[in-house]
Amino acid sequence: MKLSTRSRYGTRILLELSRRGVEKPVQVSQISKKQGIPVKYLEQLIRILKQAGLVTSVRGPKGGHIMTKHPSEITLGQLVRLFEGQTELVVCISEPEKCDMSDDCRVRLAWMKATEALYEILDATTLEAVMQTNPAELSLHTSESLALTGNPENCWREEEGLTVMLPGRKKPRD
Repeated sequence: MKLSTRSRYGTRILLELSRRGVEKPVQVSQISKKQGIPVKYLEQLIRILKQAGLVTSVRGPKGGHIMTKHPSEITLGQLVRLFEGQTELVVCISEPEKCDMSDDCRVRLAWMKATEALYEILDATTLEAVMQTNPAELSLHTSESLALTGNPENCWREEEGLTVMLPGRKKPRD
């Protein structure tokens, strides 16, 4: 599943509002500049966030937008559902009639489980948790994966008793 810019930018808008606090309105121009989101597109996304009850507007010279909920009350799962519409990895999960193979599809169950796993993580991840994440952790994880994938002997590793394959690698021969 590839997230659209709507989900990614919508999440970034709320993160920006979260950084400023629930009592300090933030103007569209400030969000646009800080997050690199075009003003027109940002206004469309703010409208969706307002309709969902996640953002409200404050009028006046010091006006702008503020969150209506604390970041601990908003999950990435909510935002992806709000902006993406279809929440399954493949349409045959929710609408089996759209695929002639649904009744006899051997991989459909795997798509269902993958969708459930994805949303289990997204639903458990609040904006507050995202704000507390250290971006350096992602860099370390990515660097470690890249370093390990350079040598086929290092592409598998043990984690909590499980053998984990790093992306793009084959299991070494015994």
